[in-house]
Amino acid sequence: MENKEWKMAALRFIMPDIVISKRSSNKTEPLNHLIAFELKTQSPGVGSSPQFNSEKFELDFRKLNRLMKAEKIKHAYYFLVYSDKQETEEETEEEIEKCSFSYGKARSKNMASKARLKRFKSFVFNRYVNPRTKKIVDDYKRAEIQSEGMVDRRTYYGNTESTSRVKTLERLSNPEFRNVGAGGKAGITRKRNEIAKRRYGCKYEELSKTKKIRVDKIRKRG
Repeated sequence: MENKEWKMAALRFIMPDIVISKRSSNKTEPLNHLIAFELKTQSPGVGSSPQFNSEKFELDFRKLNRLMKAEKIKHAYYFLVYSDKQETEEETEEEIEKCSFSYGKARSKNMASKARLKRFKSFVFNRYVNPRTKKIVDDYKRAEIQSEGMVDRRTYYGNTESTSRVKTLERLSNPEFRNVGAGGKAGITRKRNEIAKRRYGCKYEELSKTKKIRVDKIRKRG
């Protein structure tokens, strides 16, 4: 192959997230692409499985399908990591198989042709599924997984971390919130605010760490 043709072939190859290729002993020949991977990770703060008809997922599906159809690769795989407290990994894989996605050129997405055939294999990993039993873990374990995932995923410097994220992590790391239901959590919050307003004239969330500890001691004494 001429050098110019080689460069044109490289430009026509749609680069996936990861590609495993074989190099010929003849260095003037292009790489022989064997396996392609597309990887997608949902934030630990998102507690439900993705909507696979969104453009960011359709883009990955189209890419793998086109590479397989054009015989640019031998095998294609789609990996997804997400969090969902109800949907099992098998159900999510079934959703991917059943969903249709647009392909080809169109003036608008609604006018594009739709495809359902997947020329790739999907592997999904739900953070809330016990890998040994394949069952959804309980509320306590889910809170622990979400808290650890949110801490490990991002690092903030100074005061750049959002208030809502800080509150979520505080709630998830509190054992009392993990062990009681929604009604119990609301009761704890209400009691904390009552004591905080009576003693300090503000809500519990506005208190310093030392004052929060005092409020919790009073609440536990009843």
